[in-house]
Amino acid sequence: MNHLVDGTAHTTSIDWAEVYAACRLHLVGISYAHFIEAPEEVLNRLGMQDALEIMAAGFLPLLPVQAKVRQEIDAPKPVQKVTTAGIDHKKAILRATGVRALSKWMSRAS
Repeated sequence: MNHLVDGTAHTTSIDWAEVYAACRLHLVGISYAHFIEAPEEVLNRLGMQDALEIMAAGFLPLLPVQAKVRQEIDAPKPVQKVTTAGIDHKKAILRATGVRALSKWMSRAS
């Protein structure tokens, strides 16, 4: 891992065994042998791409199940089309008129 200190690049070795243990990847059936083949790819796929940053700050990364929920929450949602085919426009206009008339009556009553 490279990072800048006073404008100079420094290389820090990553203890992938520590990352594997901290991320509790055994909970989702990922062996260390599989993880070490492409650790960053595994973390990205599980939504744990920020695990190294979190650990550097002195905290444990999210549990794999928590990271999965975060992925689901952060995933782009499809925009639902709103159709007016099932709307009776005459009833909608009458209801809107009724609400306006009610609001006029309410202001007089107070």
